[in-house]
Amino acid sequence: MRKEFTFSLGFGFTVMNCKTAQCNGQNQMPGGGGMSRKVTKKDAETYLKQVKEMFKDEKDKYNMLLHVMRDFSIQRTDVIGVVERVKEIFKGHNNLIQGFNMFLPKRYKITVDEDRPSPRMIAAHSEAIYFVNKIHKRDENVYTSFLDVLNKYRTGHTDIIKVLTKVASLFEDHPDLLEEFISFLPG
Repeated sequence: MRKEFTFSLGFGFTVMNCKTAQCNGQNQMPGGGGMSRKVTKKDAETYLKQVKEMFKDEKDKYNMLLHVMRDFSIQRTDVIGVVERVKEIFKGHNNLIQGFNMFLPKRYKITVDEDRPSPRMIAAHSEAIYFVNKIHKRDENVYTSFLDVLNKYRTGHTDIIKVLTKVASLFEDHPDLLEEFISFLPG
């Protein structure tokens, strides 16, 4: 059975689909539960209008949200990645974070009064650190280049295809590292 949640930008396409593996069977209700209606296109349009108004002098923040949603729609990131990036973009704007929750499954709801990461995020972070340290111990040049590639992606100076191509090239002599890197990629 396939469960989905969506975030429609009103451009005639859906940019968030959460498949069963990501949602883990959570419901599709706004805010993650308790409400009896699904999120509508009007809800999404109203929310985006609120974001655009809030950041009328910082248009890059609004564009960053659109970029996050596009990345999710083309599977460059997963729900956890969306949550982390939304928290970063809207830091200090709790009303926008709470509003974004209506588009998320209950298990991914962002709490604004709690800055502690979830156990799952802590585990993923620990695994990533271990992986990066493994690269560093194995080959200093590959390590430096790898961090440079990730930083370019993080800052929006490259796309995921170029990242994958560059990382595959960097790990050409380290197939185990390439395999482990691929395991970090979303579904």
